[in-house]
Amino acid sequence: MSEEIERHVVRKFEIAGRLGKGAYGIVWKAIDKRTRNVVALKKCFDAFRNATDAQRTFREIMYLQVSVLSVPCAMCNSYPSSIYRYIDS
Repeated sequence: MSEEIERHVVRKFEIAGRLGKGAYGIVWKAIDKRTRNVVALKKCFDAFRNATDAQRTFREIMYLQVSVLSVPCAMCNSYPSSIYRYIDS
């Protein structure tokens, strides 16, 4: 369970700060360096530890892609990561 941000992510995004951490992952507020869009970047921990966690992670990614217009999921050192439109609440 690594909280560090991978180099290829830092090349594309300016990290503005950590938003939160839970049992399944960590979320950062970030700025896309190319478009300057503010996004929420989520890194899921141990998503493939067992079949139940893998299914739960897959469902979450699919649901959020439909509901909040995320970009496709990317694999980061075996941790799935997703980028979502940031909504300030």
